[in-house]
Amino acid sequence: MKKVILFLLALLTITISKSFGQIVSGEQLPSEIFSTSNIPNIQTRSFALNLDSIFQADTSRIDTALACGTPIFTNIDLTTSGTNIFETDSFNLYQYIVQSNNANAIGIYFNDFYLPSGCKLFAFDINKTQIIGAITSSNNNDSSKFAIQPIGGDAVILEYLIPKYLNEQVKLKIDKIAHFYIDIVSILNNTAYRSSDCYQDVHCAINLGRERAVIKWVYYDTKEETYYTCSGALLNQNVNPNELKPYIYTANHCGKNAELSTAVFYFNYNNPDCDVNGGTTYYTTVGASQRAKKSLYDMFLMELYQTPPPDYNTHYVGWDRSDRNDLFSFVSGVHHPHGNKKAVSDGSFASNTNPNFWRIEWDDYPTAGGSSGSPLFEDFHNRVIGDLSYGTSDCDNVDGIDRYGKLRKQWSDIGGSDKRLKDWLDPNDNDPNEIDGRDPCFDNLLIQNRTFYPANEYQPFNKVTIQASNSITTSGSVIIKNGSEYHFTAGTQITLEPGFETELGAEFTASIASCTQLANNHRIGNLNQEQEVGNDSIYKIGLPDYFIPTLENSIRNFPNPFNNKTTIEYSLKTDEQVNIFITNIYGDIIYSVSQNIFHIKGIYQIDLNTGLWASGTYFYSIQTPSYSQTQKMILIK
Repeated sequence: MKKVILFLLALLTITISKSFGQIVSGEQLPSEIFSTSNIPNIQTRSFALNLDSIFQADTSRIDTALACGTPIFTNIDLTTSGTNIFETDSFNLYQYIVQSNNANAIGIYFNDFYLPSGCKLFAFDINKTQIIGAITSSNNNDSSKFAIQPIGGDAVILEYLIPKYLNEQVKLKIDKIAHFYIDIVSILNNTAYRSSDCYQDVHCAINLGRERAVIKWVYYDTKEETYYTCSGALLNQNVNPNELKPYIYTANHCGKNAELSTAVFYFNYNNPDCDVNGGTTYYTTVGASQRAKKSLYDMFLMELYQTPPPDYNTHYVGWDRSDRNDLFSFVSGVHHPHGNKKAVSDGSFASNTNPNFWRIEWDDYPTAGGSSGSPLFEDFHNRVIGDLSYGTSDCDNVDGIDRYGKLRKQWSDIGGSDKRLKDWLDPNDNDPNEIDGRDPCFDNLLIQNRTFYPANEYQPFNKVTIQASNSITTSGSVIIKNGSEYHFTAGTQITLEPGFETELGAEFTASIASCTQLANNHRIGNLNQEQEVGNDSIYKIGLPDYFIPTLENSIRNFPNPFNNKTTIEYSLKTDEQVNIFITNIYGDIIYSVSQNIFHIKGIYQIDLNTGLWASGTYFYSIQTPSYSQTQKMILIK
């Protein structure tokens, strides 16, 4: 398919790009692509812990981070330990299994990590319920450390593809296996997504701005040699859109001894709707740097190694450093109790004599261990006014009082920038008392080799707007999955290079427009169903008229080869009568898709179900008064 360009300035030159690394790119496992069979016995490292001798966190209310796992110290070099399961002239494919008996989840931690270009690393459980990958060179960082997010179950398979001819050394040395004894993944058992019915699902008090800013994070405490989980939030800054940094605001008692380079940050770790179990853990980043901390106010600010990719649908929440008398009376906290799916607590200020902390009493729904570091919002503008430090509320004591470090006290400190928020949230020294939240507005955005998933896996509003002040460009394989609804908006130009694909059932639109403060306010239109053909439907992809001058006549199908179902996509640069039909190898027409039907210029797709057709080679043709083309497709059953 030819690239599609949406533009306002014909002579625009892109001089700056921002690309994004990520843990999950949505690629298929190489072992499935190459249909490996007769795999030899995979090299396996098994561990058996005596958990009676290991501290296990009490899941009742505690005034600290939630202990959730213990390390197994090891020394595994995957470059010499894996089993070669497949080989070609250009690469080797390896697997290695790590097992820890009775674990709820397992994490893999590297103390020497470097992947040259072309290498790919995957991790998944035995049943392939959770697949992480591809991890690539985009995940390299200056610390040379890396972590694979916890994977549910007591065994993890590591699969890695290594090209044979590399100019750089692959480094995959594992120093710790994390044995998680608390269910912080909720992948294998979604019915147990929370520890008690006393917590309120975040979507039962829906506010898609503030809650998209709240994260949970899992980290290794170097002093206590224990894995913990806490909550936190992305904070907005008083800067231009292209200067926005991924700052995470949390509690000092969470971060003070954390190994930040291997900390795993979870976005969209929600149920999809009010009290509806489900959700995924696709949305993670690894690693952060400390920016500011102050134990007196229990404040910790860090900057993520990676800006969350645009499809993470994040929000940078606003903040307010006003005095109590100038704030709305009612407050709310959004958090991850026990490290589980996001919850919300509603309450109000309690009488207080401590100048450094807010005292909060909840109406019905408490916080818990794992909620530490979560933001406290004043309800009128949904601005953050503090972070959860400690408290006594829990399911048996809903009326217990929680204490939040005051953002207004954390703002300035004579000790310097590493002990206060001011320098990071207001680097230009404009001295605002408060700012509202905003969705990210990228400058010149490059989206490369990425798969976009439906937002209704984690929220009831299944629409995501990705916005840039200047341009959006795709590169490589960019796929919008079935059931997704995405909208691209840019100030000057959108370029969809070959490899951009919307699966049947996905909705995609694009427009030239300025960034908005809350991008999800964009309403994305449905695909326009053109006609019915038996059990198949032809759809016009919802591209705006700006695309039309750059369209060229073309036709293709994907996947190819295919098994029973494939999609035929075709584009027309002019309004015309269209015939599309399928023939066998002898030239006999066996199926007519479109019989002399008038089409408006644009891009169309049809989902073709071949049903009882026999395996073999077929040809599909498009004919218009000005254009004709024939392509081959292969059906394999």
